[in-house]
Amino acid sequence: MKSGEQSETLASPPLQIDSKNENKGTIFGGGVTVQFFLGERYAINADLQLRRPRYKLTTTLYEGVDNPNTPGDERKVTFYTEDTRARYWDLPLLVRRYNESRYEDRWKWFYEAGPVLRHVTGIRSATEKESGGTKTCCDETPATPAHKNIYGAVAGIGLVLKDDFGIKLIPEFRYTRWFGGIFNNRAAQSRRDQYEILFSITF
Repeated sequence: MKSGEQSETLASPPLQIDSKNENKGTIFGGGVTVQFFLGERYAINADLQLRRPRYKLTTTLYEGVDNPNTPGDERKVTFYTEDTRARYWDLPLLVRRYNESRYEDRWKWFYEAGPVLRHVTGIRSATEKESGGTKTCCDETPATPAHKNIYGAVAGIGLVLKDDFGIKLIPEFRYTRWFGGIFNNRAAQSRRDQYEILFSITF
């Protein structure tokens, strides 16, 4: 999730909406991976990855018109603080090309590219309202995602390190460009660019 601020003004009825978002999600995730070889140097790789985004969105509503000739602000002010968590399930399907045959036992490198699908589940929200000095907690209506499923494109590069027992350690770097955002609620915006480092243990 992006961290940032956003402001908008409506003329009728007079309303100013200020929002500020904080990214509270963890940078770590996990999952499973499978690979099928197509010849000696090409393979199809599929992952199922779980990520846990979280954000805190603070929204301030100013209703009415402020009188510029007075020191105070006559507008009605209402504060909303929303804490939302969710689960992202990512399914990239990649074509890999290795620099050497898969039958070679020494380390090798590869590059990869392909599409990815993201699906969101488990959205949980708690929203606190404050108006006129009175706090109301908590509305647990889940935040509505802009999309439950989005697609993207992935490209990456990695190494295959193999020990004497046939266990492989595969470090990778991937870049993903998402074609949409799961969340799109004022300042609470999903990132479109994703950079990640992965470590896989395969047999």
